[in-house]
Amino acid sequence: PDWFIEREHQSNHGVPTLLCSDWHWGETVEARQVNYVNAFNKEIAEKRVKRLVAKTINLMLVHMAKPKYDYLCLPLLGDMDSGNIHEELRETNWAPINICLIELRDTIIWMIDEFLNAFKKLYVPCVTGNHGRMDRKPRFKNASYDNFEFLLYEMLRHHYKGNKAVHFDIAESSELLYDVCGTRYLAVHGDGFKGGSGIAGALSPMMIGRARKKESAMATNRLFDVMIHGHWHFHRNIGDIISNGSLKGFDEYALKNSFQYQAPIQALWVTHPDYGITASWPVYLEAKGERYR
Repeated sequence: PDWFIEREHQSNHGVPTLLCSDWHWGETVEARQVNYVNAFNKEIAEKRVKRLVAKTINLMLVHMAKPKYDYLCLPLLGDMDSGNIHEELRETNWAPINICLIELRDTIIWMIDEFLNAFKKLYVPCVTGNHGRMDRKPRFKNASYDNFEFLLYEMLRHHYKGNKAVHFDIAESSELLYDVCGTRYLAVHGDGFKGGSGIAGALSPMMIGRARKKESAMATNRLFDVMIHGHWHFHRNIGDIISNGSLKGFDEYALKNSFQYQAPIQALWVTHPDYGITASWPVYLEAKGERYR
């Protein structure tokens, strides 16, 4: 759309980006099975989405002095739904996958409408994750097409097809390269990064993955400045890598594998036309130390 064409920015704070991934819509986390440090169900998920929207608008439009933004960038980077890739998920999800997809579609439409009221225009880059796949084992041929999230993204695009203020960019591969104010972002889900069992945790596979992506980008003239991803459920911003947290939060899998605890978080930052990323916040969706007895 015309408004997305880069142009000279004046008196502009830049473009805010809210990274949404790893919502795991449909998954149930029982508090008693994770030492009462977290819980997740439909009611909790809806409350966290509402907090996410309210806090993002508050941070961007109330806490910033005289804010002026061209648009809001809203990447959707996969694992938005719980899926059925494990038998235990099929048994414990709060609803069948197609019901969850309908609920999730309506929830994201509500979120986009709220952001349209606040920011007027939205750019929505989309990448599928691993939980939405239709097969138990990961596939590489037609991986994006045979993924429930690709259908979800297309349903969202169809809903807004007559609205020029919302622009969807849906990846047909496992990655998406896009530009915000001259800063080039490479969006991936993150399930292609392997390892993470050492003392450095997820940091090692992220940095190795970034280095390999950089090498490939240089060979194919698809250079990027910042890589963003989800999958690992741990928010970390180290400059040229931004890792997202999750809406679901700490679960039984993380406890069993002794992963580091982190509260439910989604990443928020601002990209400035002159300076790149100038501000960054984790948007906390629950109070620190909250108990779920």
